[in-house]
This record gives sequence, structure tokens and C-alpha cells, in this order.
Amino acid sequence: MRQFRRSSFLRSFVLPFALTIWLGACHSWVPARPPSVELPAQAAMPMGDRDELRLHVSDETQMEGIVADLTADSVTISGDDATATVPVDEVTRVEVRKSDTAKTVLLGLGIAVAAFGVFVAVAIAVVCSDGYCD
Repeated sequence: MRQFRRSSFLRSFVLPFALTIWLGACHSWVPARPPSVELPAQAAMPMGDRDELRLHVSDETQMEGIVADLTADSVTISGDDATATVPVDEVTRVEVRKSDTAKTVLLGLGIAVAAFGVFVAVAIAVVCSDGYCD
């Protein structure tokens, strides 16, 4: 049976580059359905499938996280390091965090073009330092 070794280029450049693009994907906040519809829909989903939400509250504050608990009069949002509970009546608007594929592709292309430009500049500098540009 043949064993194929992965390319060092693949290991040292392509995989980290792809991971960087994937982790740094551009996201944007998209208006969701009214709170009376979106919050119960999110609470009905399994915990792992819930979207990250941004709740706009009537006192001009914003909370980000996933719906941890929903009762008849309050919603609990669980963020990265905190949990907050707010009355459902005070939630004026809900936004959902979605990835933006076009921005992510443009970011990846921009990074690739910049890396290629640096490679060409270094190659020209090396060739010229050897005296071939005279």
C-alpha cells in the first residue's frame, strides 16, 4: 500500500491560510423577524443550532449572545462571559449574525494578492542584489 506524504507547502501555507480565512470570515448583523416571532423560534431550536443574536432594548442598550431561556415575560441571553435577562416587552429589534461570503472571498483574494506582491518584491530584490539588474 502506498503512503502519500502531504506537501510541506500544503502543511505550512495552504492549511494555515485557509484556517485564517475561515476563522476571520466577515460577518454582519442582519435584521431578523420581529422579537415576538424570532425569540420563540430560537428558543425552540436545540442549543447547538441557535444563532447568535443582537437584541436592541428600549433603553438604547444592546445585548449579544444566544437565547438561553425564554419565559412568557423575559428572555435570557448568554454571551461569551456573561448572562443577562431582559423583559420581552422591552426588546425593540432583533438582529442575527450571518457570515458574508462575498466579503470573505474578497478578503482571501486580497491577502493572496498581497502575499504574491511581497513574494515578487523579495524575488526582484534578491535578483538585483546579485547584480543581474545592471
